[in-house]
Amino acid sequence: KTSTPTLLSGMIWQEFLKTDQRRRFMPCPYCGKFVTLIWSRQYSIFKSTGEEAVAKWDDTAKRDDGTWDLDRVERSARYECPHCAGHIRDAHKTVMDRRGDWRPSTTAARGYRGWHLSSLYSASAEANVGKLAVKFLQAKNSLMGLQGFINGDLAEPYQAQDKARDQSIH
Repeated sequence: KTSTPTLLSGMIWQEFLKTDQRRRFMPCPYCGKFVTLIWSRQYSIFKSTGEEAVAKWDDTAKRDDGTWDLDRVERSARYECPHCAGHIRDAHKTVMDRRGDWRPSTTAARGYRGWHLSSLYSASAEANVGKLAVKFLQAKNSLMGLQGFINGDLAEPYQAQDKARDQSIH
């Protein structure tokens, strides 16, 4: 079965929970330790392992009036290695992916394999971290909110991550 999850109670997410919940791990181009890409701890439904490279952009891209300079956000966006704080750029992802591997995140489901793959791993120019950062900030301030970003780009079910903290699967 292949699809994008929408809600925690949705069929696709419930089927994924029956699997070993494999995630993609790739070596950091600076320290060589393996990381998995996430948007942020607040917006990831997965339990933290300490190996998450989180999307970041320069705080100085925020103007005095509290709005974001979206061009500056796009230019400065990157993932940050949790081990060495190296700035992982889109140009690194292809080589990292060639050396990466799929790792189960649970042993609860024997015999059933499942893979989680978000847009964060895409080599597409439209899914680079800078464009995703701009898309995230625009969605965050839109009437529709972040559900489309969380479902479509992060490939995770929406459970009001933009309204709550410390939510993760077990």
